[in-house]
Order: sequence, then C-alpha cells, then structure tokens
Amino acid sequence: MPHCWTEEFLDRSKKALLKIRITLPNHVSRWLNTVEKLMHHAERIQELSLDLPDMHSHKPTLVLFDRDTPSLRTLEFSHCAVPLNSLKLNGLTTLTLHHVPVPFRQNIEELLAMLSCLQDLTQLYLDDALASSAGFLSSAAFTTLQNINLPHLFLILIVAPLSTVIAFLSGVKISSNAEFILECDSEVDSSLDNYSLLSSLLGQKFNVAENQDSSSHPIRSLVIEPFMEKLSLILTFSASERHCCVSSSRMEWGCNIPLQIALNDLTVDRERIISDICCSMPLTHLQSLHVVAPPTSSAFWMRTFGHLRDLRHIKLGQGSMPELASLLYGECTENRAGHTPNHIFAPALEELQVYEIMFAADPPTLDTLGTDLLSLQDAISTRERARLVVARC
Repeated sequence: MPHCWTEEFLDRSKKALLKIRITLPNHVSRWLNTVEKLMHHAERIQELSLDLPDMHSHKPTLVLFDRDTPSLRTLEFSHCAVPLNSLKLNGLTTLTLHHVPVPFRQNIEELLAMLSCLQDLTQLYLDDALASSAGFLSSAAFTTLQNINLPHLFLILIVAPLSTVIAFLSGVKISSNAEFILECDSEVDSSLDNYSLLSSLLGQKFNVAENQDSSSHPIRSLVIEPFMEKLSLILTFSASERHCCVSSSRMEWGCNIPLQIALNDLTVDRERIISDICCSMPLTHLQSLHVVAPPTSSAFWMRTFGHLRDLRHIKLGQGSMPELASLLYGECTENRAGHTPNHIFAPALEELQVYEIMFAADPPTLDTLGTDLLSLQDAISTRERARLVVARC
C-alpha cells in the first residue's frame, strides 16, 4: 500500500480487525514511521507479518506493541531484531520467526519462558531463530528443567543447532498428534551422546503418543536419504502405507507425516545414528522402507529393522550391499555362502526393489552382475509371496 494511503485506510477501517503484511524496502527509515502508526492500532491487529531487509537486520531493535494486543493471533517476523519477551502475546495461535539476526537470537530458557504464556499456540515455526544451547545442556538448569505444556500445539518446525533441538524436546510437552519438522545443525562439540539423547527424546514422545492415544496414526513407512553430497541425512516417518518417494527437500504439512528430521553436516557414526533413531521410534507397524545410499552390513539391518514383522515393501538405491542376498535367505535354508540364519529378516516381505545397487565391493562385470542377481533371486524365492524388481532410475 502506498505510504500516503496508510493513515486514510486506518481511519476508514474504524474498528475492523487488521491483517498486516509489511516488507520494508531499502529506504527503511520513512517506512518505520508507518509501522509505528500501525502499532497505535495494536488492539485491532489480528495478523502481523513483518520482513526487514538483511541490510538493516543488525540495527537497533524495533519496539512494537506498547499496549495490549487482545486480537493478535498470528505473528510472523523475518530478519527482525524484535525482543519478543517485551510483547504481550497471550492470545497468539501461530508464531513464525525466520532468520533472526544472530546477536538477537533467543536462548532456550528465554524461549521456554515465553512459550509458557502461549497456551493457545497451535503452530510454531522457528527457522534460524534460536541460539545454541550447548552450554545449557551441561548446566544444572538443564537437569532440573520443568516441562511446559502446550496442549494445542500440533505443527512444529525448528531449524536450529542440535543442542537447541534437544533442549526444546526436553522442555516442552506437546499433543500426541503433533507433526514435527526438525533440522538439526551439527556443532563443534556434537558427539554421539548428543545424537543418542536426541533419539531417546524422540522415542519418548512418539512411543507415548502411540501407547496412550488411540487416535494417533502408527508409522507405516520410512524414507532415509542423504543430501548435500551425503554429508547430511533426512529421515521421513509417515503414517501412509506407501510413502516411499524421496523428498530431497523439506516436506509440506498435512501429508500424514508425524516426523521429518534432517541431520546436517554429520561428523560422527552415520550408521549408528540412523539405527539409534529408528530403534527408538515406534515402528511395529512399518510396512514400507526406502533407503538411499543404504548401510552395507547385514548386522546393521538386523539390529535396526530385524524385529519388524509387518515390513512388506523394501526399496534400496544408489549404494553397495554385498550382504543383501545373505540377509534375505529364509530360516533353515542354506544359502550360497553356507550360512544358516537364526532369524528371518522381514518375514512378510512382498516386494524388494533395487536400483543402482552394487552387490560386491568391486565394480561389477557382466558376469558377476548376473551371478549377483541370480543369488538375490534365489534368496527371494525362499519367500512365499515376495518378488524382486530391478529398476533403472
């Protein structure tokens, strides 16, 4: 809206609720006066979206809402240095913070104190908005942290350092039907213990949801994929039976996906982290599994997925799996290597699809590839209903 029209519009709108979206241009000083005029009508504002250009992000903080905001339900700040603890936001239902300038990012204790007042909150999006909590995790305050209850919160997106995601999951009690998108950035001192704690917290939240709430949807499919040149991982847990499409990007809401978690710049044991997270999650009803660049050892597969009795569809691509045939041979059936497994992997298997998979450590030749596929077909033939699909992607 042109600057000169703002005051006229506010006068004519009288007592109507206001939905305001502002992206400030480069000549920001003149427009800040307009923002201040809008704030004189704080009691009428229902939705406010404010985006400041990056070049102004490190200037002194804006002061908004010097009065009550009884109508405010949706608040979105991008590139804004606004002290949220100074605002009265008790009626808020949606809070979105994008790319907060680093000097102004909240620590986890400030965030939890603010969230404890937002009992009507339903949607929370924190994208590069929070400071690291590495020091907090090792403090006495973390060991005595009291959970805050946000019973109506059902959509949560957090892009933050690993320690901050851990602290958030430790400090907030959320509805069992909530959907999470978590993107955890590795830190200098991120250890396997940190990822184990993350796995434990996810397990606590999602196992409680499945055990206590009959309306929660069990996880039926899982996609595990690398991205950013295989330095990072995305795990997508879905309640849909055949959600086996590789996403390669952040998911959309409403896709029946209770959890998508990205682990960025992994520098510790990748296979152990995958195994810990999957073993902590309630996967009893898992039916479909799609793994890109799969771990190679049968020990990993038995430890992580060997207990799943309903796994029917497995899709593997872009990797090397020299032990795949041995893994799939049925119990009491001697395979070509002379091994007799004590346990059947995926006893309900109906379809195995492979693409761009090597079955040996060395590059395959035409002869060895045929032998490998024959061995794999032999393994599949021990299953009553299973079939092998070799695809080109």
